Amino acid sequence: LRELIKRTEQLDAQHTDLYDLRNAYEQITEVAQVINERMKDNDRRQKVGVIEARFDKSLREKLGQSLVAPARVFMAESSDDMNSDECVIKHHKNGVQSHVVVFVFNDCLLYGHYDNGNKITTTTTTAVSPTTTTKLKTKSKTKTVKNLFGVKELLRFDHVIKFDALFALEDVAEEHYNGLYCLKVFGRRHSVWLSFKSKQVKFKWMTLLLRHNKQANASTIQNNDQDDNNSNSTTTMAPIDVAFPCFVPDDFSAQCLLCDAKFTIMCRRHHCYFCGTLACAKCTDYRLTNAWKTNEIVRVCMQCHTKYKDREQNSIAANLPLNSRASIWQASHGSNLHEVNSNNSANIVPMISPSCSPTMQSVQASFAPATPPP
Repeated sequence: LRELIKRTEQLDAQHTDLYDLRNAYEQITEVAQVINERMKDNDRRQKVGVIEARFDKSLREKLGQSLVAPARVFMAESSDDMNSDECVIKHHKNGVQSHVVVFVFNDCLLYGHYDNGNKITTTTTTAVSPTTTTKLKTKSKTKTVKNLFGVKELLRFDHVIKFDALFALEDVAEEHYNGLYCLKVFGRRHSVWLSFKSKQVKFKWMTLLLRHNKQANASTIQNNDQDDNNSNSTTTMAPIDVAFPCFVPDDFSAQCLLCDAKFTIMCRRHHCYFCGTLACAKCTDYRLTNAWKTNEIVRVCMQCHTKYKDREQNSIAANLPLNSRASIWQASHGSNLHEVNSNNSANIVPMISPSCSPTMQSVQASFAPATPPP
């Protein structure tokens, strides 16, 4: 059709069919572009199933469902070759570094690792199974053997971070951590400390993650945080309105990041379980209920204790019966409820958060002189 338009223009620029030809060409081009985009989306959706096949059974066990979803589309992945310039390194809380493979979808970030610890220590040849990857080890070196179909070792699933309002990135300056190009990735249920081999690769990943998080939050397919809905555990501090802490690695600093005390055998490293900072025992000598796990008391720094202790007390009071809340208020304020005047009841009600009781009338009734708590 394009060639027909070209020849028609050469023969007669005022031909009566020329307008219809151009209009048809524009419509066909537009339809072809839509078809191409739909085919690319379909390929990216099929890629999700291919990625799921690269993981072992740990992915379904931890997720509790298949990775394949109707609206989930594959976007990007890091290199699975540790020697590549595109590889990604994860820094654990204890300072250990491990190579991970990161996958980005339109609604989440997921990563896993190759379990290189399952090596068969033997000096004899082991039969190669069609369905498993066998490793042979001699006295001089270790060699990885693929199966008959050339399939690589399966990935082990680590964690998934969903794109939502709490998803955030924090850049780490190179001079702060041995010249490494590091990036903190925060999520609602999990956070991770990653590093890259170059500044260009780090900024490429930052741009990629921020763009897809913005698109996920703005799309009509809202991320309702299935981890919160499907989880059987309940937290004392609810709702969770802060991201999971990204723990600073132990080898990040040789001294406390809060008081500059030097770490020694006597002055050991600790972490705040709310902000993730690396500090000494004195600076983290405070306790709060873990906001992400049930019935767990964790170590926190003074700043986080001051920031979150009031919310924890209000949340605990919200889960108690009404008469217990009155007892807590009486014990904390040292007041005799029998001497409270009904005219001052409006000043007493704000002591308990309005969200802690079904109605404000029931709270006021608990403080009435005629009906003292048992």
